[in-house]
Amino acid sequence: MRPVHTHQPRTGGFTLIEVMMAITVLGIVLAAVSFTMMSSMRQNHAAGNRSQAAQVMNYLGRRIAGGDISKLGGTSWDYGTLATSFTDLSRESNLADTDLYRAEVAEFPRIGLGGTTIPHYRVTVCWNNGGDESCVSGDTAGPGPGAASGESLPGIN
Repeated sequence: MRPVHTHQPRTGGFTLIEVMMAITVLGIVLAAVSFTMMSSMRQNHAAGNRSQAAQVMNYLGRRIAGGDISKLGGTSWDYGTLATSFTDLSRESNLADTDLYRAEVAEFPRIGLGGTTIPHYRVTVCWNNGGDESCVSGDTAGPGPGAASGESLPGIN
């Protein structure tokens, strides 16, 4: 008589299909995590550029509000010229690189306040954002009539 061999179920380990499925699920999760991290890094970089552009805009706005519009040396600065035009800008604003930004100051119709009018300006600062140019802008007012050039406005400078 021949011995009968019976199939014994395995009690441990994983099958090849189970291992392949686990690797597939792990790959999908890792891809989703890496996509999220890359997107977050891009957004952080864009936010940093926007924040630094706003600092440049505020710097120029304070100079205008303080009566320095005639001392600005122009109303438009291209990429690479802000640092040479405003040597104190990098130090004051803690900017990484002012060469990455361009700025423009535009004069608008005067603003009437009571019986007087004051100058109205718009400051726009732009930077390259992955091949596209992005900009921030803000309005400010210059000192009123009779203010000495360079005289600070209370609460602004």
